[in-house]
Amino acid sequence: MKLHQIALAAALVAAGSASAATVTFTVSGATALNKSFEKTALDMCNTAQPSATYSTSGGAKPAVRYECIAKAGLGIAGVATGDTLVINKEQGGSSQGVKPVNNSTAVTVATTTCTASTVDPVVTNRTHFTGCGATTAVPTAGLSDVEPKLVATAAADYANLNNAGVVAQVFGMAVSDNVYRQLQGLQGLADVNATTFDPANAPSLPASFVRGAFSGNANDWTAVNPNLLADLDRSGENHPNQTQWDDASANSTAVKICRRATGSGTLATFEATVMAQPCGTSGTYAGATNLSTATSDDTGLNDVNKAFLGETDVYTVVEHGQQEGVDSCLTQAYYQGEMAIGIMGTERQSGDTGSKTSGSDDNDGVQDKWHYVKIGQVYPSVANFVAGDYDFYWAEASFNRRKTGYNGTETALMNYFSNKMGDPAAILSIPLPGLAALTSNGYAFDYGVSPVSRASRGGNSCKMGVQTF
Repeated sequence: MKLHQIALAAALVAAGSASAATVTFTVSGATALNKSFEKTALDMCNTAQPSATYSTSGGAKPAVRYECIAKAGLGIAGVATGDTLVINKEQGGSSQGVKPVNNSTAVTVATTTCTASTVDPVVTNRTHFTGCGATTAVPTAGLSDVEPKLVATAAADYANLNNAGVVAQVFGMAVSDNVYRQLQGLQGLADVNATTFDPANAPSLPASFVRGAFSGNANDWTAVNPNLLADLDRSGENHPNQTQWDDASANSTAVKICRRATGSGTLATFEATVMAQPCGTSGTYAGATNLSTATSDDTGLNDVNKAFLGETDVYTVVEHGQQEGVDSCLTQAYYQGEMAIGIMGTERQSGDTGSKTSGSDDNDGVQDKWHYVKIGQVYPSVANFVAGDYDFYWAEASFNRRKTGYNGTETALMNYFSNKMGDPAAILSIPLPGLAALTSNGYAFDYGVSPVSRASRGGNSCKMGVQTF
């Protein structure tokens, strides 16, 4: 362990009382809810005492360990003021919040052996360690963007689970800014030359194009508007931190798809609601549409590595294991002069920063070059969702726990996280633009004053949202 880590560990121990204990809680699964999870974990800390985050090295999304001294007033049975809290969030996605919990198998968690550290510029006494090592732990509970069976390969993978909706998640369609600005101009919108991106002036895509693009039936942007042009030569515009993202060849209007890989709840939600898979036999949906894949697109460069991000200038499907990879894919496509569309939970906004690495929670930093668009003239916001205007792409996230085998403290911690992550007051305090509380968890819909959904899917399988008042 590095000397600064020894000093921090000693400070954490010294800050507690003589009877203080170490309480560990590990959650696996969905990356779309990472901000909500992180906020809940960090809000448990006494900020007058040292605290730390530890992020594993490598990969688009690290596993993160949050360690601090418990503050007073948490009200969690088995957690006393002054106890050392070790809260682990493994690297996700949703399928990891199902099978490992069901089977009590270990997932990746961060260690405290790290290569670098930065002091939080806002929160006193908080240090962020990066390049940390990894070990394993059995998750206490898991998070998935949808109910477990939509991200499990067999019923045995979720038979030992109880699950409940924790929060409604609004997902949206994002496009690289070179597409966004062109669409604005063609649709006569006001801020096409502005430096800001006003959601009221966001361009709109038809739902039919979205389905066509992700199925491979609409593989060129001219399907939206025949006047769309290939992007300009961007070889002179380089990302400040990723100079290898260079526009190296002639550009085209081919669609580049940035999406999650199989096992992602974001993708399972998209398939079930937008593409009508596996709901194609449902009378409510009908007409299932299969997703195009990295091995069935118009290039072979990504057949082995489905997350290949190189410039192809033909219809290309890029599949990522984490949401951060989709974020970076859209930005890289822009710098390569390619025109991309991606799917993400709207908890993530363009230009976001995070506390898990130095200055950002993805590898393109705050230099994002993408924004959300409207679908059928409706923007993917919580306000529009709560009002009942946006029903295109959303889900009830699931908190998953084993049916038996927990002690009282573990049960209390699970209840605390489930309640806090789904509390409209907590959602407002973060703030989290992509989440809304559920009436099924006892929160009252109050006509837009608080982010409480008046829609329910009663689960997610082959059900449309039902409005509740």
